[in-house]
Amino acid sequence: MHGQSMDAASARNYLQSKRFDSFMRAFQKEMSGDPLASDLANTYSTAMKGQFNASENQLKLQDFACGLTLCMGNVISSDQAAYDKWVNAFGSNKSTPNFSYSDYEVDDGDGVIEHRFIFSTDPKSRSIYLPSQPGH
Repeated sequence: MHGQSMDAASARNYLQSKRFDSFMRAFQKEMSGDPLASDLANTYSTAMKGQFNASENQLKLQDFACGLTLCMGNVISSDQAAYDKWVNAFGSNKSTPNFSYSDYEVDDGDGVIEHRFIFSTDPKSRSIYLPSQPGH
């Protein structure tokens, strides 16, 4: 995070990394000890799974965790349109607000797409910050 924004380069690095699964496990482990973060993760994951049920099982939440101001996870999908529809619905869900959202897809060509995402739960973080010059 940078001030009231999410650093786009950091988000992109995590989402595009070949070590994403390791990052997710470490984040889940670190946040599992925080009751507030666990409550936040439960609230958001329950809402997501409810929305996924409406997608006729075309979407599956694979991994998910929240800290106190951001959440990260991945969704498995065989239908890009179902994922796009969910992102739009999720973005407008007032009971589980997200204030900046970034995602990245991994398509191995086997008909299943992994959608990795990160979003802020902090109303003070409504943008993704991209430095005007590298290193700033």
